[in-house]
Amino acid sequence: AGATWRVGYLGQVLGMLVIMLGSGLWMLVDPDRDDALVRLGVTSLLGLWMPFLGSFAILIAGLEDGRFALLLVIACTAMADIGAYAVGSQVGRHKIAPRLSPNKSWEGLVGGLVVAALVGWGLATWLFPEFDDGRAVLVGLACAVAGFGGDLFESMVKRDLGIKDFGSLLPGHGGVLDRVDAILAALPVGYLVLVMT
Repeated sequence: AGATWRVGYLGQVLGMLVIMLGSGLWMLVDPDRDDALVRLGVTSLLGLWMPFLGSFAILIAGLEDGRFALLLVIACTAMADIGAYAVGSQVGRHKIAPRLSPNKSWEGLVGGLVVAALVGWGLATWLFPEFDDGRAVLVGLACAVAGFGGDLFESMVKRDLGIKDFGSLLPGHGGVLDRVDAILAALPVGYLVLVMT
């Protein structure tokens, strides 16, 4: 994150090189090299998942209207998650991936998309009218889809590990990663939509 703040996307490249080369060198000097590929894979995944994806928040904040854009990405993603849960728990009948996350439904996904679009439009209309409404809706929709995918990805990893949550720091909600999985997935997608529109 610090490198990204200093030199932008080149800092992300530097960070990933440090993770990949550093973990590789560590394995080379470690006398216990059992499961080297698995250990390197886990280290790389964790490096990509949290620091790399999270560093896109810094890139978004550095854009023109960056503070509002970052608020837009986070708010749309979080509200899409709430909307998907609210709609899915009431009318969700068609499950998306019952083995990974049995409560997620197509109806919930549509509900989350509608909420994200409304939140994006509302924030741009009332909070920051200089920001184009249509662009805000597009960012909201893209972040909602990405966040939904990020949540499913986390569910897949937890199911493979045989755990319910990644921690207990937040009582009733699990660990920090359990709360920010959707936002982490939405940050790079939001950034791409913002710079391409």
